Amino acid sequence: SLAVLAFDVISADPEARFFADGFREDLITALAKIDTLAVASRSPALREQAFGNRYLIGGSVRTAGKHIRITAQLI
Repeated sequence: SLAVLAFDVISADPEARFFADGFREDLITALAKIDTLAVASRSPALREQAFGNRYLIGGSVRTAGKHIRITAQLI
C-alpha cells in the first residue's frame, strides 16, 4: 500500500499551493489505476493514515517565474 503526502511548497507565489495540491491529486489518480497497488484515499488526516502504509511518496514544489521544479521521493 502507498500514501501520497501533501507536497511542501517552497515558493512565495500564492498559486504554488494550488499547483502542488493539483499535482498530488493527479499523482494519486494515476497511481490508483495500477491494479496491484493500494493507494490511500485523499484525506486531511492522511499523515495519520500514512503510518499504516508500506510506502510513502513525499516531496516539494518550487516555482520561480515560469519555471517549476518538483522533487519527489519514495520512502
